[in-house]
Amino acid sequence: MFRDPESENLAPCARRLEALLDGEDDVNVRVMAASTLFNYINWKTEGEAAPALVARIEPILERPEVTPLMQVWWRTHLSFWHYINGRYGESTKIMAEARAVAERYGLEAYLFEIDHADASALINKGAHVAAQALLEAMERRLSPTQPMQWPYFHHLRSMLEQRLGNAGAAVDQAELAVSLARETGLPSLQMPHFLTRLAQARAAAGDREGALKVIDEAIAVASPSERTTFEQRREVLLIEAELDAGEAQSAATRLAKVLAEQRSRGQLLLLKNRPDLAARLAAFALERGIEPEFVRSLIEHNALAAPPGAGAVWPFRLRIRALGGFQLIRDGAPMVFTGKAQQRPLDLLKLVVALGGRDVDAQQLMSALWPEADGAAAKTSFDTTLFRLRKLLAIDGALALTAGKVSLAPTLVWTDVWALERALEKAERNGASAGPDGAAVGVAKRLVAYPGPLLGTEESRWVVQPRDALRSRFVRTLTSLGEELERQAERAIAVEVYRRGLEADNLAEALYRGLMRALAATGHHADALNAFRRCRELLSIVLGVKPSTETERLHREIVAGHKPA
Repeated sequence: MFRDPESENLAPCARRLEALLDGEDDVNVRVMAASTLFNYINWKTEGEAAPALVARIEPILERPEVTPLMQVWWRTHLSFWHYINGRYGESTKIMAEARAVAERYGLEAYLFEIDHADASALINKGAHVAAQALLEAMERRLSPTQPMQWPYFHHLRSMLEQRLGNAGAAVDQAELAVSLARETGLPSLQMPHFLTRLAQARAAAGDREGALKVIDEAIAVASPSERTTFEQRREVLLIEAELDAGEAQSAATRLAKVLAEQRSRGQLLLLKNRPDLAARLAAFALERGIEPEFVRSLIEHNALAAPPGAGAVWPFRLRIRALGGFQLIRDGAPMVFTGKAQQRPLDLLKLVVALGGRDVDAQQLMSALWPEADGAAAKTSFDTTLFRLRKLLAIDGALALTAGKVSLAPTLVWTDVWALERALEKAERNGASAGPDGAAVGVAKRLVAYPGPLLGTEESRWVVQPRDALRSRFVRTLTSLGEELERQAERAIAVEVYRRGLEADNLAEALYRGLMRALAATGHHADALNAFRRCRELLSIVLGVKPSTETERLHREIVAGHKPA
């Protein structure tokens, strides 16, 4: 099968072997034949026949006459079946059983194959420390007399280095694996997988041309039955390149085709060796409305963590809405709180969110929530409340305390405060005029959706400063954005921006002037004059002052029918 994967005799032989299984009296011959058939199913089919085969053979393994060698052999293929279907926990469990049998009965020759399967599953399920330790043990056992083991080892090492973010080392290990695979005459069925690993490593390191070169080689040497899979991986590399180049529409078109094909094939694994890219593509697809239900199933099946900057469409475990009020949504369902006992843990969460949600100093939290307590008492109260909050949320890893700093996990938690801050940062960093025409309008629409002040009507003293700071930043940004929209002649949107800013701060004269200019420029002179009167009245009532000279001058220009400057 590995030397001539396209032989026309493979499928008939597999069918004949399957038909003979139940007629064989020797249980060891039966398990050996089933293991051979399982290997064929794993490599040459979509795996439909695997569950039935497992159901037929697993009871036989309980019989005492089944030899240790057959126990190990069967478990190796069973583990690989779980692995290729993304069931990494089951895969490592079965290989642990195989290792125990091999070590007990002196089957050292099979330990590398067992270790390889175990390490592959550990890497893909994110158990990097355990995978590192196992790879070190494997490296110590490598021998020049077993040259076929070396390319597989370096292939694994490249996978781990990729997961650890060591792009250069991932490329080096992948190149070494391919080189050794060529030298040792790796089975042709497996060579495309080694080449694809190298392509993915090069792409992650920024070498697009080198990545496409080796993926094209993988496609050329792949068997006809697998060629579509590698062509799809080439498309993914092109999508990544287009996203990096800002060619979003082209990337969306390609991605829609790739995901539709993957869905039609029932393929739930997504870039298992590049979870960072898988998460990025999933987030992009959700933002663009591409195969949303299927993408959410991919996120769940592959246990993808939210990438940096993932929007509200990502299926976060916990959503915290803290603008205009306070609401927690866990796994898609609103959380309901009724007892007073839950109030203090929720106050702690509110304050963490209000202070940014990242690296919030625990001492600052203690001082705000327990101002009258001494150091030891405040620390005890804080520790107890944090424990209760974690128990209340019931999401492992959602709230971390590290080196005296409290943080919400951005891979598990979304807050509307973070979303607002990202929109503000984009407007402040790039300016509304950055990018193509219409960029300012897009930013404006996101900011106009601002639902209200931080934590709504919460009256605790500790919310005043962060609430005022966020409101001031919001107003400043909207003022600048409105002015840019006026320059782009997007005055109707500018009116919305200024009005939204005034809802947040009805004493901001700059917003009143912007509103007056935009209304007058669109022919709404009466509304512009009404805006001035409201400004004058509120300044007089609240602050006891008159409008500034600049505001008065703008008012006179509008009264005179002049076009505002």
